[in-house]
Parts: sequence; C-alpha cells; structure tokens
Amino acid sequence: MTASTRIPALKDVPTVVEAGFPDLAVQDWFGYLVKKGTPDEAVVALNGAVNRALARPHVRAAMAKLTAEPAGGTPAEFGDFYRSQLGYWATVVKDSGMKMHR
Repeated sequence: MTASTRIPALKDVPTVVEAGFPDLAVQDWFGYLVKKGTPDEAVVALNGAVNRALARPHVRAAMAKLTAEPAGGTPAEFGDFYRSQLGYWATVVKDSGMKMHR
C-alpha cells in the first residue's frame, strides 16, 4: 500500500510509511486538464460538473470499489497539486539517472 494513509477498503493493510519507508509513499490520481487559454467560464463549468458527479452516492460507491477516494476541489487547488506532482516526478526521474533513448 503506497498511500501515506490507510484507505477504508484496505483498512488492515499497513502503508509504506507505517512499514518504515516514508520516501516510497506515492498517490495515484487523475484529473481533467484543459488547453491553455480555455475561457474561465468553461473551466468553472467543467469543474462544477465534475464536483457534482463526485458528490453522487453511486459515483462514490463505484469509486470506493476501486479503492479510489474522490477529492474534487477548485481549479486552483488542482493546479497547485498538478504542479507539485510535476516537480516531484521530475526529481525522481533526474535522481534515478534514467536516460531516454530513441
């Protein structure tokens, strides 16, 4: 279990943090991105639709079966989170010494 905290569907499974490996904690996630320059009204409308869908009990139940925990939020919150993930994974790749070959 690579999440930093236990999830309800796997409440008896210890996390990597609990096992003593806090640097291995990662979080699966997905979100919606739009093209730069998309009108704010469209971004707000899409965000509202996603948040409404994530609030529906049947959507939450279906996601729980996949051990997913819907978060929702604002476009700004997701933007901050997305940028933090880009920085984190860029560091992981750089520190690993991986090289891309064509």
